[in-house]
Parts: sequence; C-alpha cells; structure tokens
Amino acid sequence: MDDSLFFQMLMASKQSNKAMAALGRLMHSDKSRIEGLGILARCGVEVSDEEASLPYRTVAVAFSLKGSENLSSRARNFGNTLKLARGFVEPGASSPLDRRFDKMVAAGTVKSLVEHHLLRLLPLVKEQEINYNMLLQDLKWWGKGNTVRNKWIEGYYTP
Repeated sequence: MDDSLFFQMLMASKQSNKAMAALGRLMHSDKSRIEGLGILARCGVEVSDEEASLPYRTVAVAFSLKGSENLSSRARNFGNTLKLARGFVEPGASSPLDRRFDKMVAAGTVKSLVEHHLLRLLPLVKEQEINYNMLLQDLKWWGKGNTVRNKWIEGYYTP
C-alpha cells in the first residue's frame, strides 16, 4: 500500500466536515463507521483485514480529532508529543500522565495499545503537533521488538 495516497486522502478530507466526521467514527463497532471505511478503501487500505488496517484507522481518527492544518510536523514521535502535553516536571518528580504513559508503552499488541491507551490519550494532545507519518509507521511496527516502544520512552522521558 502506498501511504502517500492515504495521506493525500486525509488532507482532502479536511475540506469536508462530513468526511472528517466519518473518519472520526472509524473505531466504532457499529455501522456508523461504514462511510469512513469506504474512504480508507478508496485509497487502498485493506479494510477487510482489521489488524492491518488498525494503524490507518488510528491515524485517521487522530487526524479527525485535531483537524490539523497539515501533515508535516516537527514533532518526533508520540512519546515526545505526550511529553509536550505533560509540560515541565521537576527532575525526580512525576506527573499523573507518567503512569498512563507507562501503561501505554507496556502494551504488547498494537490493538491493546490503540484501544486501551492511545485513543484515550488523544484528547490530551489536541494542542500538540502529531507527526502522523511517524505515528503510522510506529503503529505498523509496534510489537515487532522494542524499538518503537524504546523510542517513545526516550521521547517522553528525555529532558
């Protein structure tokens, strides 16, 4: 699948409130997500494969929640994005977000990561930039070793 077509679709969808709403419902388990799945299918996402389409559905939902102006971002990874949302914390101190972040990066599967943690943290990063391309790639590689997890930890905890 050519991810550039997916990202072109996201940018085109932001012009339509109806399309953005449809993308925002992609994680619903009822028929309200059908229109959003149709949008993804038109750009080559294999929506019949729930596991393979989960990274695309997640990024589309994140994009719809934020109503971003563009896809490019100086943000590095989602750990870094959450760190910016957390704000400054004194060395040795902790934030309530730290526990939520630690539970999130402990998720063993991308499904667990997305459904139990990441989607619930998206409202906290509404004011932060998200690197959508990196998020898509990270979700595709989640659970295939610890590289992505460790990069998110570095992004979140490194001063």
